[in-house]
Amino acid sequence: MLEARDLTIRRRGRLALDAVTLALAPGEVLAVCGPNGAGKSTLWSALAGDLAPDAGACLIDGDPVRALPAAELARRRAALEQAPSLSSGFTARELAGLGLISRRTPPAEAAARVARALAAAGLAGMEDRQASELSGGERARAHFARALVQVESGREAPGAVPGGRYLLLDEPTAALDLARQAQAMRLARRAAAEGTGVLAVLHDLNLAAAFADRIALLGAGRLVICAAPEAALESARLSALYGAPIRVERAASGRPVVIPDLARA
Repeated sequence: MLEARDLTIRRRGRLALDAVTLALAPGEVLAVCGPNGAGKSTLWSALAGDLAPDAGACLIDGDPVRALPAAELARRRAALEQAPSLSSGFTARELAGLGLISRRTPPAEAAARVARALAAAGLAGMEDRQASELSGGERARAHFARALVQVESGREAPGAVPGGRYLLLDEPTAALDLARQAQAMRLARRAAAEGTGVLAVLHDLNLAAAFADRIALLGAGRLVICAAPEAALESARLSALYGAPIRVERAASGRPVVIPDLARA
């Protein structure tokens, strides 16, 4: 399990997270949603090990995240930030290859692993293009491929400890068109089907409803609810949380469909 236990964080004198407790299990997709300033990216950063809590703890299979050596943390979790800064000077293949953890991986297997991830991300045929020549969405997908390579490498790295593997995504669909957004979330679901716990910070509640097993709603640094989409996405709750009239209906599949009243918002 990847856990936040009574997690409290202050940033620039403001309470960004207030005693948040939640857990991500291997094999599930957990979407973290909420309005701007709710604490979503702060929670992501703490779970990734990038941000120290003021109180409480972040644990990965019982071990404090920030106590793990960098190499061990890389084997257990892959983190894809919202706007990765590393791109220039790399081809798409080289960028995805940065997710390879062990130098002892046979070259043929390493190349195949990178090729699989790039193909899954829709970049087959673009492997040798410079990142500077890719569109913003294509660069985002190359970084997604890097994270997928890291997760697969972490499962098979020499000396890897037993336990889950986790993929942390901060706004993975932000630079993508509608079709690519769905593709990215299908990749997240596929990773979960292979046993990876996936946490995705999302603004789009309908993407969360379509692809997540559970949705954690944050508001003003507090956890409002963490439940299946059908339970979490309720009209009155969302309207109060976002400060705008929001209607929730049901698709033929039974999944909730969130409809904001933009004219009255």
